Amino acid sequence: MKAIKKTAATKKAATTKTTSRSWFQMPKPFTVSASSSSSSWRNKIDKSYISRHAKAPLWYNENSVVHILTTRFMQMQPDLLDLGKARLDLFQTFTLPSVLGQSTDQFLWLIFTDPNLHPDLAEPLVDLVKDYDFILVLGLNQNFKDFEYQEHWMEDVEKVFSGDIQRLYNYHAAAKTHVLLETRLDADDAIFRDMMWNVQLQASRTLGVQAKEAHYNPAVFVDTKPYLVLCAEHHLEWGYFDPWGNKNMTRVKLSSDSASRGHLFGIEHSSFCITAGLTYAYQVGTKSVDLPTRAHHKLSGMIPQCPRPGQNELHQTKDPMTNCIARIDQGTYPYAIIRSRAPTSTGMKGVVPTKQVVESKEWPKRQAAVWQFVIERNFAIPPSTIFALRQRFHDNMKSILKDAIKGHCTKQEFTCHEEKTQTLKKLLAEVNKYS
Repeated sequence: MKAIKKTAATKKAATTKTTSRSWFQMPKPFTVSASSSSSSWRNKIDKSYISRHAKAPLWYNENSVVHILTTRFMQMQPDLLDLGKARLDLFQTFTLPSVLGQSTDQFLWLIFTDPNLHPDLAEPLVDLVKDYDFILVLGLNQNFKDFEYQEHWMEDVEKVFSGDIQRLYNYHAAAKTHVLLETRLDADDAIFRDMMWNVQLQASRTLGVQAKEAHYNPAVFVDTKPYLVLCAEHHLEWGYFDPWGNKNMTRVKLSSDSASRGHLFGIEHSSFCITAGLTYAYQVGTKSVDLPTRAHHKLSGMIPQCPRPGQNELHQTKDPMTNCIARIDQGTYPYAIIRSRAPTSTGMKGVVPTKQVVESKEWPKRQAAVWQFVIERNFAIPPSTIFALRQRFHDNMKSILKDAIKGHCTKQEFTCHEEKTQTLKKLLAEVNKYS
């Protein structure tokens, strides 16, 4: 495992102070001139963009790969302010520090949001990321499935909230002649400190070796279409509700650690691929349509598992294994991902603790040690910021749930299941009962 390098991003992350501000008092927004209207203060994208196959001066990577990190935030839900502010709080607490704490910043982070995102959400979001040149916030409600292959998706971007659009063009140009990695990260999850570097290294030692030997000529791979799917094996879940204290999980008993902090629970997946941190690596010339599937719940059934490397095989470059699912190299880190389970979730999966969590004998005993020795070392997240977020959520849970119900089953939402709506309504009833 490569030692952590102190990039500009990690230096800034290490020195930035975090505060337990309520999301109703978000960071001071950047200044907008009095002449700017809410629809014109954002930069417009260059619709005349034509793919450039020349060198890309704003792209550089030590592993000779092009790496894209994608996150979605409040797409098709631009005006749900209480829900949006809660999700922004999760983003600021979990996602952002874990990305800024990465051991490399040689990737491009694309944050997609609604083009008409309310200024009360857009301005603090931009304020959080505007100082980092590898982060772009783009107004786009559709989701591309192939960064390099589907060129037209960039023409659909309506607004650039933050970042240099030329960097996007340069990365897109570089992706045509280099191995491409696309990593997914939800706006309420976190990745371990070496995540981005390690998946780059894994791809460069397999697909990268092939590409170099072929002089980056896509014609060499026209029959084999090499690719690699990289998935997390061990992850933590942080849940808002207390599965081991009161029977009524919405009640907060401050003497109970899991009630005032939320609870942690570890999960191992030896074959299944979770969405958080899911990475698709494409050989030069390989497209997303060349994979049997990109649906995370179908991957294990349609793509074989890569053989587990021996102790020294990671450094071997002969006959690299491709067209299979590999586990992300976690190095010495025990967990690759934190997934937050809060009522802000679209899918609501695991928000109410499952039977497996409630009946666990091991994890109630492990809480203190994991909080103390894992969270900040693994993810660059001070535990105190999570405790403060838990309290803010508790204080504002009524308004969060009302907004979540309002936005869950509308034509603007991605998915609509009556069961999830009923779960939200039951949670709201519990909150009303015990508040």
